[in-house]
Amino acid sequence: MMNKIKLNAENLLEIKDALSRLYKHKNSTFSKLFLLEGETELEKNIALPLLKANLIKPGSGSNFISNVRIWKSKKKFIITDLFTCARKDRVYPIFADESDFLVNNLIVDKNDEVLDVCTGSGIQAICCAEKSGKVIAVDVNKRALSFAGFNTKLNNLEGQIELIHSDLFAKIPKKKFDLIVSNPPFIPVPNEKNWFLHGSAGYDGLKIVKRILKESKKYLKPKGKLQIITHSFGAAKKIQVLNLVKKHFPKSRIQLVHLMNPKKIKAKKYLTRFSGSANFGSWKKFLKKNNLNYMYRVLINIFPAKKFSLEEVQNKKFRFTMNESFNQKPFKVRPYYSGGWKEMIQRYGDVSLFLGGE
Repeated sequence: MMNKIKLNAENLLEIKDALSRLYKHKNSTFSKLFLLEGETELEKNIALPLLKANLIKPGSGSNFISNVRIWKSKKKFIITDLFTCARKDRVYPIFADESDFLVNNLIVDKNDEVLDVCTGSGIQAICCAEKSGKVIAVDVNKRALSFAGFNTKLNNLEGQIELIHSDLFAKIPKKKFDLIVSNPPFIPVPNEKNWFLHGSAGYDGLKIVKRILKESKKYLKPKGKLQIITHSFGAAKKIQVLNLVKKHFPKSRIQLVHLMNPKKIKAKKYLTRFSGSANFGSWKKFLKKNNLNYMYRVLINIFPAKKFSLEEVQNKKFRFTMNESFNQKPFKVRPYYSGGWKEMIQRYGDVSLFLGGE
């Protein structure tokens, strides 16, 4: 379900053709409608299949409004909730420096048996299935699984992806995988009751990551790989999540990709966005007591090895700024929430709207 509107997966060829033509020939219109949540005019032959699918609805006059956000990644269209969707079980939108970065750097090999934990919209499972052939994807959020099911059908991969409603590994078949990939909830929050299901991850942001690192070993083949993207507090030269990786994978080769540039920010900048939240004071004391003074965002690739080794890589594509302007009391957000035009263009994936013209 999408708010109170059900996504209609009939006439998928017409839906995909309409999206493809809109993206190819009216790219700024596509961006305005599906990324920036603005009203726009559409040609009748494009609007009709999108209306039938409940992806859009009539707006003012002859304009249309999107019911969903649509991101194009690796020639695939991925449907999520709007960024301004206020539901706690919102299906998290795709951004260039998060899910899209992960799927463009997957360590999946041909014929790998893959497990996608916290699949969300299904983007990781879809991009893995194209190469590996068979993926099991799980999520605790039934709404996310509904969207993931629609996306697998839209991208012609329904028979290659098995969707399971599960709290992480709880209902996974007793088998082992070549690759486990996860983009889990990793937002550190002072009060989990007042944050989105897809992001809420406890005081240190590692509530879910800790479980994945601990439990995944039981589901990996001897040469199995683990790939996970997360935020992590830490000290100036210590990243909290890296200590957990060393603990659970003492014999492994680690690739640690810093997604932020610069690679860390002071925790107090991060805390500002939650200053009005319940438990904020005790949360600050917790972070100070544990010397968690900086925030990192990392992609971690874990390979089996005879001994532990670490390779750190600095991603230079995304210039990170911390200039949050949204209000989460509760779930009231604005689409423009990160630092300046360049950051917005990177996150929204298209420049034509901002530079003018189609």
